[in-house]
Amino acid sequence: MSPDSEHDEALALAIEDRIPFTLHLGFDGWQRAQDRRTARTSLGLWSVVLSQQQLVRARELKFTRRHESGWERIDYRIELGSGSADALPEVLDDLPARDAA
Repeated sequence: MSPDSEHDEALALAIEDRIPFTLHLGFDGWQRAQDRRTARTSLGLWSVVLSQQQLVRARELKFTRRHESGWERIDYRIELGSGSADALPEVLDDLPARDAA
């Protein structure tokens, strides 16, 4: 699918992991910040799905995840509306090990 495809506008975005988490997200520099709980998918992943209507007004999505053991301590950034998702994590020092089994 080309970046200029008419179908690009109808796409949703799913943030997933192998273990449950709370998604903390914001648009355009953490504006409209909110927390969302995950739901288990038929493939056994835990997911939060953001619809095209939720993404259309924003140029950027930032998010991080909170697992049962605490915050992930990585801020992810996805550029929206450019036809490609460019996730750039900001990794913090001294991250604790996580068992994702």
